[in-house]
Amino acid sequence: MASLDLVKTIRNYEYEDFSYAVKEWSPPYIGCNLNSFFTRMREPQLMTWSLEVLESYCADLERAKTYHTSLFIERFVYVYGCSKEVSHRYRFPIKSLEFKKYVDFIVKIALIWETRARMQFPIFTKRMGPLIVEEDTQRDPSYEVRLRAELMTYSAETLHAYFEFVVQCWDVGFNPNAQTYHGVARELGFSSASEANHLGVSL
Repeated sequence: MASLDLVKTIRNYEYEDFSYAVKEWSPPYIGCNLNSFFTRMREPQLMTWSLEVLESYCADLERAKTYHTSLFIERFVYVYGCSKEVSHRYRFPIKSLEFKKYVDFIVKIALIWETRARMQFPIFTKRMGPLIVEEDTQRDPSYEVRLRAELMTYSAETLHAYFEFVVQCWDVGFNPNAQTYHGVARELGFSSASEANHLGVSL
């Protein structure tokens, strides 16, 4: 399956799961940044991923669908917290210390990339909301919190593939976050995020 086909398949799985999660659990807030990310930025982001990450993550989504579980409900819990009743009902898997160390490393690198991208396109990204956990609001969870919540729902295989992808990107000086903004800008009709930023366009 080609990367584009995988991305389309993943988006379909995610849309179905996201819609179910919102209806089933009704998290207290679905902030504008979360909605904006899911509807406008997700596909350009996925297009930056390696084929190995896409294949592994797609398998995660397929497995969740087969066993009638929801990755997005799990993410909402990581972002917004939950009651004991919710935690007991869904019985989320316990992550190992090694797993969490991988997550911490990826988040650290991704925050550097996101900071650089926002500095490169300050106008285009000025409405993207809080960056780090200390800037969180109830209605707008930060980039850091949303990323950590997503990573915590990956399988060990997907997390390891994503870790390898991050290391490879870092080694060659490729910023997937900046590339994601370029992809969003192209979908909006601009040649790049640089052009959109120069013209005063904000997401």
